[in-house]
Amino acid sequence: NTTEDEGVLELLTSEFGEEIEQSAEITVPAEWGIKVGRVADFQTFKFYPHRTKSEGFFVAVARKRIDVGGRMTTPKARKKIMENAPKVAVAELSRYVVEADKLAFAAVADSFYLYSAVQYEAVKSLAQSLTVIYSGVEMGQIFKGKLKPEWSLSQYVGFNRAALPAVEVDRETALEYLRKHDISSSLFEEGLNLVTSGGYALGFVKRIGNRLNNTYPNSLKINNL
Repeated sequence: NTTEDEGVLELLTSEFGEEIEQSAEITVPAEWGIKVGRVADFQTFKFYPHRTKSEGFFVAVARKRIDVGGRMTTPKARKKIMENAPKVAVAELSRYVVEADKLAFAAVADSFYLYSAVQYEAVKSLAQSLTVIYSGVEMGQIFKGKLKPEWSLSQYVGFNRAALPAVEVDRETALEYLRKHDISSSLFEEGLNLVTSGGYALGFVKRIGNRLNNTYPNSLKINNL
C-alpha cells in the first residue's frame, strides 16, 4: 500500500528532511526476489509473498543526521531488565548454539535470552529505557544445570543441532506433532529431542520412558487441517 509505505516516507521527508540522510547502500542479490527502490534519502525494500516466499512487508532505511538537534544522548535507565548470564549458565547455553563467542547471553526474569554481542549493550540500554515487547532469542530456563529450551530456540538460524538427538519424521507424524496430538515415543531417544521434517526444525519433545512430552506452543498448534 503506497499510502502506508512510500507515503509515510514522503511525509517524513517533508517534515524532517533536514534531519535525514542516506545510510550506506545495501546491496540485495537479485535471486532473493526483493524489490529495491528509493524515496528521497530512504532506500526501500518490498517483499512480495510470491517472489520471496515469505509474508509481504515493506522496509525502509535511512539515517538521522548526527549533527542535527544537538548532542545525541542515551535515555536514562528507568528499570533493570537484563542481567548478564552467570558463567555456569553461559557454559550450558553455549552448547546449543554455533559461534557462541559472537553472542551475549542474558537473564530476563526467569528465562535466558541470546543476543548478537555487538548489539547487546544497545539492546540493553533500550530495554531499560523504553517498553520493549520482545528482543533477542528466548532460549529457555535452566533447571539443575540443564537447559529446558523454548520453541524459539529451535527456529534460531544459529541453533546447534548436534546438541541433542534430531529425529526426522514423515509428513503425517509432523502434522500430528503440530496439532499437539499424541505421537509414538518409540521414534525418539530418552530425554530431549529435536523434531524435524524435510530437514526443517519443528520444535522439541521430551521422552520419559514410554511417555512423550510435546512442547510445541499451544498458541501455534494447528487446529484444523
